[in-house]
Amino acid sequence: PAEEDQQKAFQVTGQILKAYPKVKGIIGLSSVAFPGAADAITQANLIGKIAVVGQSTPNQMKPFIKSGAVKYDVLWNPVDLGYAAAYAMRAVIDGKLKPGDTELDAGKLGKLKIINGSQILLGPPTVFTKENVDKYDF
Repeated sequence: PAEEDQQKAFQVTGQILKAYPKVKGIIGLSSVAFPGAADAITQANLIGKIAVVGQSTPNQMKPFIKSGAVKYDVLWNPVDLGYAAAYAMRAVIDGKLKPGDTELDAGKLGKLKIINGSQILLGPPTVFTKENVDKYDF
């Protein structure tokens, strides 16, 4: 219901908190809804009382992770995503990646699994926590 708008996510979360005072958790379904919901929880002084989950960039979530409003943020690493995409493209051009293949040798990323004939799995996501969020800048 936030329509990819962080301010609207903030407002909708506030409305949810008023309409459902016993709510125990909020899910931010987009990269802007997550910080909007976390901000609403923060401003309502409900840190630690209502769980907020979702996925967004570490830069957007850093203040909420550090304050404890959010325990962690999970997202793929865009550098690795770009690296894997470039490796796949080069492999296709060179004839090393063909229909029916089940894995792609992606250099420093290792062997990536291919499912459903064309979906290359990057691997586990990056988890941003209080301990590591400052190491990332995106």
